[in-house]
Amino acid sequence: MGSTLVLFVRLILSLVVVIGLMWVAIELATLTTVLMVGIYRTHEAIEAAWKYFILGSVGIALALFGGELPGDAAPELVLE
Repeated sequence: MGSTLVLFVRLILSLVVVIGLMWVAIELATLTTVLMVGIYRTHEAIEAAWKYFILGSVGIALALFGGELPGDAAPELVLE
C-alpha cells in the first residue's frame, strides 16, 4: 500500500508543469515516505521519520526558495 502511494505521487510529480504544484507533489512524496519509515511505531522508527520529515521539508523549502528567487530577481525576457 505504501509503495503504491509513493509511486502514485511520483507519477503526479512527473506530470506537473507548474513549479508550485511540483513543490506540493514533492511534499506529498516526502509525507508518504515518512509514513513508510515510521510504520513500525518503534522509538527508532518514529525518530527516523521525524528526522526525515524535518530535514526533507527544510531542504525542499530551500530548493523552492532558491528556484524562485532568481526567477523573481531577473528582469522579464521579451522574445520577439
